[in-house]
Amino acid sequence: MHRLNHFLLAVLLLVTFNSLTQAQSQEGDISVGIGLAYGFDLEEPAIGLGGVYTINEQFRAAVDLHYYLIASENFGGVDIDYNVWELNMNAHYMFVNDETKTLYALGGINYFRIKVSASEGAFNISESDSEVGLNLGGGAEYNLGNFRLYGELKFSLGDASQMFLGAGVRFGI
Repeated sequence: MHRLNHFLLAVLLLVTFNSLTQAQSQEGDISVGIGLAYGFDLEEPAIGLGGVYTINEQFRAAVDLHYYLIASENFGGVDIDYNVWELNMNAHYMFVNDETKTLYALGGINYFRIKVSASEGAFNISESDSEVGLNLGGGAEYNLGNFRLYGELKFSLGDASQMFLGAGVRFGI
């Protein structure tokens, strides 16, 4: 149930972002998307929301938020909950950019946040940490008419370094 609530919140944020930016953009300049991803160091899946702004024929600015779907655990009567997310701000350099496909390199900044909480009866404790890192990678988009499929492979370098694979859909607004 906890994961379903997070998924519904993500969809609500996507719809809200879409309606807020629709009045401010010109056709083709902004796209929003939703996708699934996998963090290889965490060995956990994530759900993501993001937006891409086309600056010119070769450059785009992108922002995305990924929330990792890590299940709660119980060790000897102690409940352990995880809250892990990351915010990425990247630039895309497009090698190929035509009506059917886009191939791009990406680079940018990664902000990673983790919070772990443990509780047993009246005893509660939580710890959190955040890290800033550098993103390097690439991606591809394929135009399917009303939406574009995308896939990205990136490496986040820093204290929370990991390889990250994501895929999803983007809609022009």
